[in-house]
Amino acid sequence: MDQVKAVLFAVLNACLNFILARKKIGIYFCFAALYAILTGMVAFAFLVLTLLQGIVLIILTQPNGAIKSLNHRLTVYIYRMLRFIALCETQKPYPFGPVPQEIEPADEVDLRVETPETNMFGPKGPSKPAADTEPGASQGDAPEGKAPEQPADSVPMGYDEEKEK
Repeated sequence: MDQVKAVLFAVLNACLNFILARKKIGIYFCFAALYAILTGMVAFAFLVLTLLQGIVLIILTQPNGAIKSLNHRLTVYIYRMLRFIALCETQKPYPFGPVPQEIEPADEVDLRVETPETNMFGPKGPSKPAADTEPGASQGDAPEGKAPEQPADSVPMGYDEEKEK
């Protein structure tokens, strides 16, 4: 009976050592789970504020500074929580650590400035093909009998000026 007690005591001692050696990992997983839930809640608030900012932008034609600032701070907070969850950062974010500092200032965006209208998908030059090209040839193809023209400043691939000297 003493041998059974000794074996059970040894097994329990090994289990206890195993658990104590991984105590920090267990605590980290608890905090990571908490921050994962908190990240989802903050991300939902971020999306709601983004929709609200869109409505304000449509009505007033300029973004609200308070909503923009809050969204920027929430973005930094979500970023810090995700870094903690992914083991990229050891310092715990706000509820159990310091309030996250601003990483970089938010950009000033002016949506009232008109952008020039350009046709990104249409031809760049005149709509008629040039006289010396065939109607079905693309810009990279040369007409039969003619070598493709190269700009004066182009250098052939593999050309090395040092070898020529």
